[in-house]
Amino acid sequence: MSQILKTLSNKLFDLDVFLSALRSDYGLHLQPATSIAEFSTEDVVYSHSLLHKYFAKLEDMISYKHWTKPDVIYFHRLLTDEFVRRGIKHENTDSLDEFLE
Repeated sequence: MSQILKTLSNKLFDLDVFLSALRSDYGLHLQPATSIAEFSTEDVVYSHSLLHKYFAKLEDMISYKHWTKPDVIYFHRLLTDEFVRRGIKHENTDSLDEFLE
């Protein structure tokens, strides 16, 4: 876990990069936003489900498309925090959710 946190602290994460990556990966038409709080609820839920799919792919790989485990873990945390803010129930479904504890 400390290696992942170290990697996260050494890497700059940018919401624009996240949105661009999702748009690029799946041709999504996510609305422009400067923070996850500006995402539509549909975009929050859908982006969250994509991160779980990415994480499953990353179980046997170093990267998937241009995503790494630390990227997915970081953005998953942001999205689940947004779930809480909006009162959306988040259920733990796989090993990605273990990083929330």
